[in-house]
Amino acid sequence: MSDAADFRRYAAQCMAAAKAAMDHQSRSAWLEMAQNWLRFADKAEAKATPQQQQQIQPKPDDRRH
Repeated sequence: MSDAADFRRYAAQCMAAAKAAMDHQSRSAWLEMAQNWLRFADKAEAKATPQQQQQIQPKPDDRRH
């Protein structure tokens, strides 16, 4: 499993804990942790798949002057 997938799983566990929390303070803390895990997942995905810059290469001119 990738880091990003693990982080998303942790976020889901935090969200489940938030749903089961008995008070507002605990629920807020769990939701904040879930948001952090999701941010970590996004960063891990971005690091794992960097966007490649495409450079346009000029084609050689077959015509000779």
